[in-house]
Amino acid sequence: MAEALYRKYRSKSFADVVGQEHITQTLERSIKNDKISHAYLFSGPRGVGKTSVARILAYAVNDFKYLDDDTNYLDIIELDAASNRKIEDMKQLIDRVWLAPTDGKYKVFIIDEVHMLTRDAFNALLKTLEEPPEYVIFILATTEAHKVPETILSRTQQFTFRPITKKNVIKQLTLIAKKEKINVDDEALDFIAGYGDGSFRDSIGLLDQASNINDKITLSDLEFIVGAAPKEVVDSILAAQDEASLQKMRKVFETISTNGYSVDSIVKQLINSLKNRLVDKQSSSENNRTIKVINDLLGISNSSDQLTALEIVLYTSILNSDFTTNVQSKSAEVVISEPVATKSSKVSDLKKSEKASKQKTNHDFNQTWDKTLGNLRVQHSTLYSIVKHSNVELINEKIILKTGFLFHQKALNQKKNRDLLNEQIFEICGQEYVIEAIFDESLKNNLKNREAEDEIDLDITSISNIFGGGEVVE
Repeated sequence: MAEALYRKYRSKSFADVVGQEHITQTLERSIKNDKISHAYLFSGPRGVGKTSVARILAYAVNDFKYLDDDTNYLDIIELDAASNRKIEDMKQLIDRVWLAPTDGKYKVFIIDEVHMLTRDAFNALLKTLEEPPEYVIFILATTEAHKVPETILSRTQQFTFRPITKKNVIKQLTLIAKKEKINVDDEALDFIAGYGDGSFRDSIGLLDQASNINDKITLSDLEFIVGAAPKEVVDSILAAQDEASLQKMRKVFETISTNGYSVDSIVKQLINSLKNRLVDKQSSSENNRTIKVINDLLGISNSSDQLTALEIVLYTSILNSDFTTNVQSKSAEVVISEPVATKSSKVSDLKKSEKASKQKTNHDFNQTWDKTLGNLRVQHSTLYSIVKHSNVELINEKIILKTGFLFHQKALNQKKNRDLLNEQIFEICGQEYVIEAIFDESLKNNLKNREAEDEIDLDITSISNIFGGGEVVE
């Protein structure tokens, strides 16, 4: 069986590592000066060399000869936390910590995707990290460092891996293609490097796959393999967005669905096109709108139904084309409203201490709401795209979400979405609220004209029907 190219060309020394010199040079110096830490954290995107550098470091500290099959060295132990994440798995690993090295100076434990460990597993690991034997080194690798507990982070030397530049990827792919006698044109190489999005492993994997299709790899071969939409499709999406035409956008999605184009690929193409727009001479409002769409597109990968999530992002962008620019800037601030005064109560009766308390409540809830939106963006991107376009008011223990679109109101008032939103808030501040979404006609008054408004009202109904009566949020 032929060896996969990404394994064949995996870095075997610090000098082989591409694009991470800020890390490899530091590690080489620390080994040379015998200043080795007992714990390291390697974080960064997938496919940029975290695990490869971890292995190289493990071999280097023990002066072992690098072998692709590291099972020959009992002092190098690897654990995939994605599939071995429970406390029982961690206890088994920790039991091996207290066994002295057999062949080398150090016993090295490499834990990949460490952020996947359960809370109890992290606690067990923490105790060992606090007072490890002198001969033990832990190398933790993760794509999501923000999910690693601060107590773990504080006991490690942290290294952040960067996405590999497109220029470096093309350079390395050219060398590999020459060695492997793969005929690939420059346009195809550029596509492969862009498709990897900073991941050398993904790029070389696509080169390997494409090499089995034709004697010469072309752009059309690659588009076929990854299900990339033709440039005309992406251009049609952008045109429909610019014209604020839901009808045209719907037709584009019919084309996408019929041809089975990859949503992942379309999202990447859209993001690249929109990023290029930011350097063009546009008004600040157009740039703000573009940035909002890019942010929403970045969250689509977390959705269980990416096609629907993409539709919602783009439909929402059209629906809020004017609304977002003119009104949304105000909705970022949470309004803490006081209850309507009764006849027997007067504002003048409020004491200074009560006013100070209200100001503190305002500040605390603003922080809670900001964190809630941040969590929603990562974990529930579809709901986030609707919530962030609502004006928010806190009245006593009740959160009011005001929206200018009936479609959004209906989605936000669904019990499962109110419960999900409350769960996020409770995790942050430990308090539950009554949540209600209301329709505010005045929030649509900034639309260009009545004809556009009628088209939007019509298409909101159509979209609601398409997604089952408005139940589009996960």
